[in-house]
Amino acid sequence: MEEKESEKLENIVYWTRCLIGSLLGVIFAIFWRPNLGSVITATSIALLIFLISYYVIRWILGEVRVNILGGKNKIYTIGIGAYFTAWLFFWILVYTLFFYQPSPS
Repeated sequence: MEEKESEKLENIVYWTRCLIGSLLGVIFAIFWRPNLGSVITATSIALLIFLISYYVIRWILGEVRVNILGGKNKIYTIGIGAYFTAWLFFWILVYTLFFYQPSPS
């Protein structure tokens, strides 16, 4: 029973991080412009939001569910690749589809 619950919780955390990354990518595409900062600034903001998501997820799950998942350190790694991949993918996709204006040659 605990193994199924662990898998279920892991899926919830994974897809939550994927959704957060997707939404952040869309927000960056809509509002981010080069005069706001460099790619390093954008990456720092994405990393900060990832860390905030860690604390929010840990708080929502509670200590019992965090222990079922495998501890506090396990929550860091669940969905990290999906988060950053979705963030970059949606940022590039939405910006290219709606805001990119090629320079006339």
